[in-house]
Amino acid sequence: MQIGTKHKGDFKGSRRATMREQLSYLARFAKQVRFWEMQPEDGLVKAGNAFCFASEHELITYLPSGGIVTLDLTNMKGKLTARWFNPRDGKFSEAFKTYGGKMQEFRSPDGNDWALLIRKR
Repeated sequence: MQIGTKHKGDFKGSRRATMREQLSYLARFAKQVRFWEMQPEDGLVKAGNAFCFASEHELITYLPSGGIVTLDLTNMKGKLTARWFNPRDGKFSEAFKTYGGKMQEFRSPDGNDWALLIRKR
C-alpha cells in the first residue's frame, strides 16, 4: 500500500492531515450556526435516520447515511431557507426555499452523510 509522497509514506501523518481538514470543515460549518441557542430535538424527525438540533429560528439535521428525512416544521412557520452541507468537502449547496408550519420531506443529494441547515427568512 502506497501512502504517497505528501506525507513521505507516514500513514499517521496522512490520517492527521485528513483529520485536520475535516476539523476545518466542521469549524466553517459551526461559524454559520448559533449552536448556543439550540437544543437536541430528535423528536422533530418524523421519518428517516437523522439527528436534529433546533432553536426558534434555525434547525440542523444530520443524516449519517443520506436518504429522505421528514421533519416537523410546524413551529417554524413561514418562509424558510435551506442548504445542504457536505461534511466531506466543507461546501454548502445553493440555498433553496421551503415553508414551515407543516411536516416537510427532504432528500439528501446522495447516500453519504449530509447536514441540512434550515433558517427562517
